[in-house]
Amino acid sequence: FDEVNRKFYEGSKYDFGRYSEILPNFWPRDNYEMPPLVVNSNEASQFRPRAYDLKSQSAIHHADTRVALIGDAAMKLHPITAHGFNLNITSAAILANEIIKQARCGGDIGNYPFCLKNYAHLSKLNELQARALVEAFKK
Repeated sequence: FDEVNRKFYEGSKYDFGRYSEILPNFWPRDNYEMPPLVVNSNEASQFRPRAYDLKSQSAIHHADTRVALIGDAAMKLHPITAHGFNLNITSAAILANEIIKQARCGGDIGNYPFCLKNYAHLSKLNELQARALVEAFKK
């Protein structure tokens, strides 16, 4: 373990001493190690496979005037579906396209009826596709 811990420090491009001085301003020292100290390789063997419900949650509205929820803020999927990152990127891309279209017309990008309403619709469609996939996993 000493060798693993040494590699964290020696093989890193980061100056951990500098971070160790800055971080206490934000978090108490007892809440972190820079970098984390490896002490036990048997921790993983303590965990047993578990069954999880494949549930999802969704915001009722994905957008309103001057507010748009993207990715995980709009919809929560079980991690086993491995769609969280994809949904985040897709939501951000959909919103970016709607903002660009509105900005090119000289419109208000925070206006719900003309910009964010279309984003909300497309985001919900994206969500429904992801939900359908989760339902397929269940079967």
